[in-house]
Amino acid sequence: MVAATVAFVLGHELGHALIDILDLPVTGRQEDAADQLATLALADGSDEGAVMAVYAAAWFYRLGTAGKLNRLAFADEHSLGQQRFYNIICWVYGQNPDAHQDVIDEGLLPDSRAPSCPGEYHRMAQAWETLLAAHSKVR
Repeated sequence: MVAATVAFVLGHELGHALIDILDLPVTGRQEDAADQLATLALADGSDEGAVMAVYAAAWFYRLGTAGKLNRLAFADEHSLGQQRFYNIICWVYGQNPDAHQDVIDEGLLPDSRAPSCPGEYHRMAQAWETLLAAHSKVR
C-alpha cells in the first residue's frame, strides 16, 4: 500500500509539473487533472497497476474518514478524500470493466456510478493523450 501511494503521489505531482512546464490547458481543477494522470499511469492495463491504483484510492478513503470535516475541507483545492477514492475506483473499473468487476462485487464502486465509468475513463485517457501528443517523440 505504501509503494502504491508513493507511486500515485509521484504521478500526481508529475501531472502538476507537465501542466506547468508544458503550459497545458486544464478545464476544471488542476488537482483533479493531476489525479487523472496518476491513475492513468497506474491503471495501465496490468493487474499490478490496477491493484496499485486501488491501494492508492484506499489511502484517500482513509484520509477522508480520519476526522471531522470542517468548512475548510470544502474550500480546499483538492476534492474530498472519499471523492478521490470513488473517482480512482471508477477510472480503474472504466479502463476494463470485465477485468475489474470485482470492485463492484466487493462494494467499492456503487452500481449507480459504474455505467458512466468506461466513458469517463476513455474521455480522460483521450484528453491526456491529446494534450501530450505535441510533446511526445512517439507518434
